[in-house]
Amino acid sequence: MTLGGTGGTGGSGGQVYATNSGTIITLEPYSPSILAQSIGGGGGSGGGAVSVSSGLIFAYGSAAGGSGGNAGYGSTVAVNCSSSAVNAGYACTPSNLTPVANALISTSGNGSAGILAQSIGGGGGNGGLSVAGSLAGPDSKQLSASVGGFGGAGSQAGAVTVSNTGNITTGSITSQRQQVAQVGEVYQQIEVLTGRNADGILAQSIGGGGGNGGGANTLSMQLAAQCTFTGLGLVSKVISACQAPKSPSINVQLDVGGKGGIGNNAGQVVVNNQGFLLTEGQSAAGILAQSIGGGGGNGGQAVVGLTGAFPGGDVVDGLLLAAIPFSSTGFVQGLGRVAVGGFSGASGAGQAVDVRNSGAIQTSGISSQGIFAQSLGGGGGIGGDAASGITSVISVGGFSGASGDGGAVTVHNNRAGAAQPEILTSGYGATAILAQSVGGGGGTGGASSGTLSLGGFGGASGSGGAVTVDNDALLQTNGAYAGGITAQSVGGGGGQGGSTGLSAVTVGGYGGASGNGGKAEVRNAATAGILTLGAGSTGVFAQSVGGGGGQGGGTG
Repeated sequence: MTLGGTGGTGGSGGQVYATNSGTIITLEPYSPSILAQSIGGGGGSGGGAVSVSSGLIFAYGSAAGGSGGNAGYGSTVAVNCSSSAVNAGYACTPSNLTPVANALISTSGNGSAGILAQSIGGGGGNGGLSVAGSLAGPDSKQLSASVGGFGGAGSQAGAVTVSNTGNITTGSITSQRQQVAQVGEVYQQIEVLTGRNADGILAQSIGGGGGNGGGANTLSMQLAAQCTFTGLGLVSKVISACQAPKSPSINVQLDVGGKGGIGNNAGQVVVNNQGFLLTEGQSAAGILAQSIGGGGGNGGQAVVGLTGAFPGGDVVDGLLLAAIPFSSTGFVQGLGRVAVGGFSGASGAGQAVDVRNSGAIQTSGISSQGIFAQSLGGGGGIGGDAASGITSVISVGGFSGASGDGGAVTVHNNRAGAAQPEILTSGYGATAILAQSVGGGGGTGGASSGTLSLGGFGGASGSGGAVTVDNDALLQTNGAYAGGITAQSVGGGGGQGGSTGLSAVTVGGYGGASGNGGKAEVRNAATAGILTLGAGSTGVFAQSVGGGGGQGGGTG
């Protein structure tokens, strides 16, 4: 028996605190003014295992891939908020803000956020591949068993808290002189826009994804009792030259794909802005706050043969399949082959997202929301495929694990009495306030093929959480399809059941259950105002949508 080594555990990130009361300016791409991160280390991958045995009368080979290591967690990240408040579980409020009223932050490059705060859980290590083989003589008994290594668990992410009372600007518009004629001195002035994907404040907590399960393969071969070849002869004479064993032999092969590791939960995200935020680039929100659950790891495949074990393994399997008419082992012996695809891991949930704004926000670019608050459940992993061959007992595709729920999302926007819009956007699709909670979609069940085949069941999806938007300020959007307030809670769609291939009896996998949409509530105060100037731009759009059920697997 051969065992693969277990992957090491990832280390955890420590707590991170950053404050700024001065001036920070960056000019180049991917250069945020403040970058505060706590990132857990990923788990190590499990070792592979290969076992080969031989014997005249009996041969036994077994192998188990090593499990992937579990990941380290991401810790608390706080920008401009006292550590005592964060440790006590409080959100940043004016009473515990670090004084930064005179702070100035400016970035010019693409991908250069003003403040980037992240806590990221490490991803689980992948399980190791397992291969077991045996070779025996005629009238023999063979047993080959292979189990893929399990994927390591992803780790959770910590809470992220950001406060700002200063001025933050990202992106720039500059005029450049450009030659437009091939001959002569003909020039024109063009505007160059920078600051794509440069949010004013980007706060994220992301749970670690689960590691993938290792694949499992077996291959058993038996020598004929006697083969005599004289000259070239005809094909029919060559076939009859190999004599069958005098007594039936037994050949049992068992393959079980490794289970995918679980994805873990994200942490709470809190953003409190009392300052001025200005972004110029495309896809550059004033505030982007996200809590994202980690996805579950995929299950490992289970295959009788060498497909997937190494490059060209499918070619070897094709040659062995073509040799079945020449085999001396017979059909009945193949009925000892069983393959079960690895189940995928469950996913992590998104946690609460809370954004409080009493400052002014202006964005100019396409898809540059004023406030974008989002909680996403992790998506389900894919079940491992199973293939035991056309002369086998059963193949079962791996089932998909459950997906994570979206957390509650709350946005409070309050600047009552201001003469100018508190949030002003100018680009196409740039909604002033977009709040979403979305459940993770269910994973797909694994496919299967064998004498009796059952496709893996699709995973259940996550539900959307409650979404609440309170507005007591002036909002204005100038672009097309740029709403004033959009609040959505959306359940994830159910996973698709696994299909079945060439089989005598087939049952397609069941589709997974869908998630529910949660409560979506918008309260626009009597002193508030919403003005949308572009086509297709709704003032208030509140929506709760349940996910669709997963499709059942097809049969071959």
